Amino acid sequence: MTGFFVDTVDDLSNGDEDVMGAVETVVGNISTAEGAGIGLAIGILAAMWTASNYVNAFSRSMNRIWEVTEGRPSTSFAPSSTRSRPS
Repeated sequence: MTGFFVDTVDDLSNGDEDVMGAVETVVGNISTAEGAGIGLAIGILAAMWTASNYVNAFSRSMNRIWEVTEGRPSTSFAPSSTRSRPS
C-alpha cells in the first residue's frame, strides 16, 4: 500500500527529489510506527464516514433547494441518515 502511494506521488511530482525525500520520510515514519496498521484503518474509516455524511447532507440540501422530495425509500438510507432532523 505504501509503495503505491509513493509511486503515485513520484508520478505526480515528476520525480522531484525534495518532494520524494519528504514523502518517503513521512511514509516511512508512519508505516514503521507502533500501531500504524490500526491507526491507518481508523483513519480510513473516519474519512469514509465523514465523506458519507457530506454526500448525504449535500443531497438533502439539493432536495430542499430544488423543492423535491426524496425519491428513495427510507430503508435505503445510510444508518446515520435515518435519525430525525429539524425541517
